[in-house]
Amino acid sequence: MQLLRRKIQLGLLASGLLLWSAALIYAAPGVLDLSFGNGGKVITPVGFSAGANSVAIQADGKIVAAGYSNGTNFGFAVVRYNTNGSLDTSFGSGGKVITPVGSFAVASSVAIQADGKIVAAGYSSNGVYSDFALVRYLADSNSNIRTRFDFDGDGGADISLFRPSNGVWSLRRSSLGISDTQFGLSTDKITPADFDGDGKTDIAVFRDGFWYWLNSSNGSFNAFQFGQAGDIPVPADYSGDGRAELAVYRGGSWFTLNLVNNQFQAVQFGNSTDKPVVGDYDGDSRADYAVYRDGTWYLLQSTQGFAAIQFGLPTDKLVPADYDGDGKTDLAVYRDGTWYLLRSQAGFTAFQFGFASDIPAPADYDGDGRADAAVYRDGTWYLLQSTNGFSAVQFGLVNDKPVPSAYLP
Repeated sequence: MQLLRRKIQLGLLASGLLLWSAALIYAAPGVLDLSFGNGGKVITPVGFSAGANSVAIQADGKIVAAGYSNGTNFGFAVVRYNTNGSLDTSFGSGGKVITPVGSFAVASSVAIQADGKIVAAGYSSNGVYSDFALVRYLADSNSNIRTRFDFDGDGGADISLFRPSNGVWSLRRSSLGISDTQFGLSTDKITPADFDGDGKTDIAVFRDGFWYWLNSSNGSFNAFQFGQAGDIPVPADYSGDGRAELAVYRGGSWFTLNLVNNQFQAVQFGNSTDKPVVGDYDGDSRADYAVYRDGTWYLLQSTQGFAAIQFGLPTDKLVPADYDGDGKTDLAVYRDGTWYLLRSQAGFTAFQFGFASDIPAPADYDGDGRADAAVYRDGTWYLLQSTNGFSAVQFGLVNDKPVPSAYLP
């Protein structure tokens, strides 16, 4: 059953002189999910006494709980669990971190930044006075698991292209160098996404209702029938489990299939002439159903519900992405070489970058958690990176398709 992580409940269980941090996860009907921990429950000793006050879910589905521990060290306590409830031993010491802050400290809230770093907030006391306390922990090397078009898992999108003439994917990976892989036909729709949940984008195509992809985690080949020939493929992580679901848009209806639990969903949202513009518009680590119609964006957000926003013209090229790094997809259009952005946190901006005939290919190329404006022109990439600035890279041929433009209508 699909887990409702919003129903995670944290509490304290007394056992003699010891207090333990505890977590429970319920399945959709309100029954304990027996696949989580021990019969749906996890109890974790942290020092002599401990309490969990806040929880956050990473993009890869791992659970971060924060509170306090009183033992050899008195301080912030942060514990990270894998999606099945086991301790994530790659985090801290055996999955736990205790951070002294003054003589006594308690973390009352925890959040995950867009770049994966963990931030805990609370108070510190010296026995007489209490002060505000804030602690930040480094992220995993691949914690920015939602970076699209990141084939090597280093947190930055890679310059990459698909050559229809021979079906070759050519990847200029930022940490592993250039690689060429023959996969697909000239008539295929390319569907790059992280289907195996390892933080790396997988090479994939959609052909007449069939999906074909290579898992980056083990190189295995996959083929699956889902959809039909005229569908628009829109794979994304709709469930928030860190893996892309197979998904298609057909005449105003969305069909998704979770490959982990085989959960199928059909949602009617839009009409036959709308353009699907999938993104995480409310920042809850789940992709939202969204369409663009004659200058208006219609969003069906998984947490914040329905919204209709007029932004753009019917002829604009749509370039939604997270340009301000707050974890939310921003409304954005490309018009005759000018970018118009309605950023969820930083507000409206417009700037000229590119020509009318360019292919826009926005992505987070410098790995700072913010999407960069980019265009592809006759074999050359022009990047306007939010941290690393401007660069021009010759990579590709005139008729190649830049992979980061795969889902742009």
